[in-house]
Amino acid sequence: MENQIEFREGWWWPICDHSCWKYLTKRKQVPADVSAYVVNKKVVVQAGGNAGMYVKFYQDIFETVYTFEPDPINFYCLVKNTGNNVIKFQSCIGNTRGTVELSPIRVKKPNIGGFFVNGHGKIPILKIDDLGLDCCDLIHLDIEGFEGHALLGAEETIKKFHPIIAVELVEHGEKFGWPDSKIRELLLSYGYQEEAEVWGDFVFKFKE
Repeated sequence: MENQIEFREGWWWPICDHSCWKYLTKRKQVPADVSAYVVNKKVVVQAGGNAGMYVKFYQDIFETVYTFEPDPINFYCLVKNTGNNVIKFQSCIGNTRGTVELSPIRVKKPNIGGFFVNGHGKIPILKIDDLGLDCCDLIHLDIEGFEGHALLGAEETIKKFHPIIAVELVEHGEKFGWPDSKIRELLLSYGYQEEAEVWGDFVFKFKE
């Protein structure tokens, strides 16, 4: 695995990637900007973890970070980039338990953030509710269209703790039957309202 990564400007990173690196380094402020909407900063659940850039910033803001990243090279970098207050899972998240396969969104131009769930495979898939958390202050999801399934799998956690929820909404979910409008409807049914947009991620807050 070491021969597939490099130390790039203070980060361990997959050698093959350039697209995601450029995208994330322009958006380093996202975790801090999203966290500004969170009152208590004890626990954040974040997915996908990618190579750990957002995770590392969150670890300096929250007491505990739970992160999910299924790709093995990304996960290897994530582990090297992040600290002891980060609980790391090499898995996907959804509303079922089992195993799935990942497929790259772009084949000719590698993008380590560009994977989507594609049928049955060997990668475990878990529910956020499986964590059995004692508290949850923020859920931040950027999982290439699988956000709707992940939110269904977090229903107990959401209804118990009413965390701030941040999700990427760029119509990636249509292939899974979850267009952006349906995700908004689900969050509305959970008692949430749209609060802000942060660099393309949408922040939702529970209506007291």
